[in-house]
Amino acid sequence: MFQPSKAPSAFRVFCSTAKDPDSPGRKGFSPRCTSTSSLTASPAPTPRSVLSVTPTVTPRPSPRTCGRLQHISPQPRLVQSFISRSADQLPGLTSSSFNSLTNCFGFGSPRPPSPAGPMAGRFEVRDLPLGFWPFDPNLPALRGQLLAALGASSSSRFEAMTGFHGGLNDGIWFLRGAPGRETLVLKLVKYDRFAPPQLVEERIFSKLYQEVPHIAEDAHVAFPTKVFRLLGPNNVRKHDLFVMRKAPGKSLDHLISEKWRSNRKGDIMKIFAKVGECLAQFHRRYGGRQHNDAGTQNILYDEETQHVTFIDLGGMGNKTDKTDVQRLSQACDKPNATINAINKCIPCTFYILFLPPIYGTTLGIVS
Repeated sequence: MFQPSKAPSAFRVFCSTAKDPDSPGRKGFSPRCTSTSSLTASPAPTPRSVLSVTPTVTPRPSPRTCGRLQHISPQPRLVQSFISRSADQLPGLTSSSFNSLTNCFGFGSPRPPSPAGPMAGRFEVRDLPLGFWPFDPNLPALRGQLLAALGASSSSRFEAMTGFHGGLNDGIWFLRGAPGRETLVLKLVKYDRFAPPQLVEERIFSKLYQEVPHIAEDAHVAFPTKVFRLLGPNNVRKHDLFVMRKAPGKSLDHLISEKWRSNRKGDIMKIFAKVGECLAQFHRRYGGRQHNDAGTQNILYDEETQHVTFIDLGGMGNKTDKTDVQRLSQACDKPNATINAINKCIPCTFYILFLPPIYGTTLGIVS
């Protein structure tokens, strides 16, 4: 059994720093909804046009110019109100015509690049009208448009992830290009227009980018570079597609399983020392903001470079009643877990091995 006195210095750093209070007050995203779009010149809306402007949870739509939409809706100005929901809240983006938006995805000539600004080339939110098509990046009608929007070559290929890919995800694909090009991850998440803003991942990422824009360049987090809001029939938003670079290494649950079965527990402790150090730095770097889901499945570790990456940031910064450290320490209530129980619940191994040097005397695990 591990003794508190033998804890690596990284653990003490983790203990002292990762307990920082939650982040300070947030800025931006005022709940007041304002719009200067004028609808007085349009004829009375029909039932079909009303469906085309079903609002989302974005609180502050902004005006947007609009072209002819003969193939989309008989009420261009109503569609204008619909498509202006939240993209214009992001810094560095300006309004553009709906024609240019649809042209980007195969309804005309290619869309020109986004205007230069703080978000150019780092984080971008777009609408992607799918009509009645289901989302499948390998569909011929969609493949070419996605490759163009992502700046990938025509020889790139989409590969669907097999097995479990998270309870809140409707699919994960990898975009693999030419040798030497980084692999991208495409994550499909169902959109719920009745969900509060703090539970909508696109809103969370947009807010984080506004508050801490350097997060888009942090190699220790998997922050998306693009978000596509997928629009179905009548321009109703159905899903969001998040695009991010593929992080190196394996998830901690897989590493724990491999090393535990090969009786290499010393390697596990070295990994956890590095993870503890990086988690403490994560909290310092982002003003005490909590990951809120820093489980072993969402922490990747590259053994060759000792690089740690935190993924699945969809709940980062939300106000909760527990810190990341408190969530991790909860599993320490099972000090008598057997090897069989550990093999069935790999995350339990993480908490039992990692936390006793820090919280052992408090939790009664270490005498």
